[in-house]
Amino acid sequence: MCIIFSRKAVLILVFFLAITTQIYAQTDEITSSRNASEQWLILIDKGKYAESWRQGSIVFQRTIPVDRWIGLVKSIRRPLGNVISRKVLDQRTAKDPKGLLPGDYMVLFYDTSFSKKGVAHELVTLVLEKDGQWRVLTYQVQ
Repeated sequence: MCIIFSRKAVLILVFFLAITTQIYAQTDEITSSRNASEQWLILIDKGKYAESWRQGSIVFQRTIPVDRWIGLVKSIRRPLGNVISRKVLDQRTAKDPKGLLPGDYMVLFYDTSFSKKGVAHELVTLVLEKDGQWRVLTYQVQ
């Protein structure tokens, strides 16, 4: 039995497969970058500041020495107390943003409740490194 497809049907099938593949790739990027961000934030939450530096991106490590990072993050996080809850408010991709090295970036914006501060916002920027891993580039608490 031979099945013959029209050219239009083949084009529609190819288009559908291309879109489906792209959607799965984007979903994987969103999931893997969010997991990387949340694992990194757990290190910060537990006071494992040196480990958070080691888990950061190459640019992060070259930008701030580990001792300076530890002092900075202690001064930011200790006054806030323990994390009570954290929820992603927004997550966005960025490709080759101005002022940064060319590449893929992900920005996550969290609504975080702390025991001594109440509600604050955390901003985590990740970069997709050459080994295919998402790593933290910047961290801010507002």
